[in-house]
Amino acid sequence: AINPNPKNEKVGAFELGYEFHSPKFTAQVNAYYIKWLDRTMITTGTLEYDSDRYTATMNGVDSRYMGVELNFVYKPTKWFEFSGMFALADNTWQNDPIGYYYNSQGEALADLGDRNTPAVTTTPMSEDHLYATINQKGIKVGGSAQITGALGVQVKPFSGFRIGADWTCNANNYSDFDLSDKSDVSLNPGDVLTINKPWRIPFGNQLDINASYNFPITEGVRCSFSANVYNVFNNYYVMDAFTNYSSPGTWENAYRVFYSYGRTFSLRAKFYF
Repeated sequence: AINPNPKNEKVGAFELGYEFHSPKFTAQVNAYYIKWLDRTMITTGTLEYDSDRYTATMNGVDSRYMGVELNFVYKPTKWFEFSGMFALADNTWQNDPIGYYYNSQGEALADLGDRNTPAVTTTPMSEDHLYATINQKGIKVGGSAQITGALGVQVKPFSGFRIGADWTCNANNYSDFDLSDKSDVSLNPGDVLTINKPWRIPFGNQLDINASYNFPITEGVRCSFSANVYNVFNNYYVMDAFTNYSSPGTWENAYRVFYSYGRTFSLRAKFYF
């Protein structure tokens, strides 16, 4: 896994947007270009000897995020509304940082050991402190879809009642990586670990529907009922995944996968007085 640490981060950003408003149609278009510089990142792995987690702490990590976003709402009448969004991004790592290795207790490691020998600890930043160059320049940033879209419709056929549906989808979502598969071979200070092309997670989508009814009970007292069905078609799709850094980016090498929830329901009643 890769987790950001906000310390010492520098940000360069550029945004350009346009909004259009009319009585029936509203839209916003936004383009952005963001560079995160000098980040501190942590990748993780597992030691073979005792299954202890270790980390490779990298300083000076650069990444780039750029893309375009579109949002719109079309409301031709008081009882009907149609909305949507689309976002296209290109998020990549921009350099090859150096990672220094530590065990789960924060002790510097001189090696990773093997199945029969425990890892050896040493003094932080000493000559034998284990480090490696993480060759990840140009690799897609994992953990979030880089193409997303949504369409929604809301209908109000009579006073107090509303019914609607929302369809969302995502694509170009890439797996994260860790270093686990390096722990069973010799790793020497200064080695280069080349990150393989990550797995591009298949297209995922789901449909949600909702309805609500607001009505008076007595003078000064109102009631509101609402119901939602999420993922109506019970469509399971992969939301996030992890692959070992040197494995080919395919689903067979995704050792940890997080799926969407299946069909779920919610009911709610509110009283106003």
